[in-house]
Amino acid sequence: RAALAGALRTGVIFGIANPAAIAFWSGLGGGMLSTRESTSVGYLLWFLVAFLFGAILWSLGFSAFASTGRRYARPRVFQAIDAVCGTIVGYFGVRLVWSSARRLLRVT
Repeated sequence: RAALAGALRTGVIFGIANPAAIAFWSGLGGGMLSTRESTSVGYLLWFLVAFLFGAILWSLGFSAFASTGRRYARPRVFQAIDAVCGTIVGYFGVRLVWSSARRLLRVT
């Protein structure tokens, strides 16, 4: 039981400190903020707290899933998860490029 808790803690730490995860969450947050017309200080503070809570919740949930599911999951399951996550990142990337292009074309 103690080894399982240690593995979960290590997974959470690596999940939060992973440079790819930091880049993902930074890109996602920046993309979401760029679609807002106006941003007040109160909204930015609320967004930051909610966004950090979501990132930590995701890290905890995925770490728990990976630590308990490793007995049942085969490599194909993790490949499918990677494909879904890659599709989501791609969607937000296209959305960010689209909204940025619209703003640039509207300004000039």
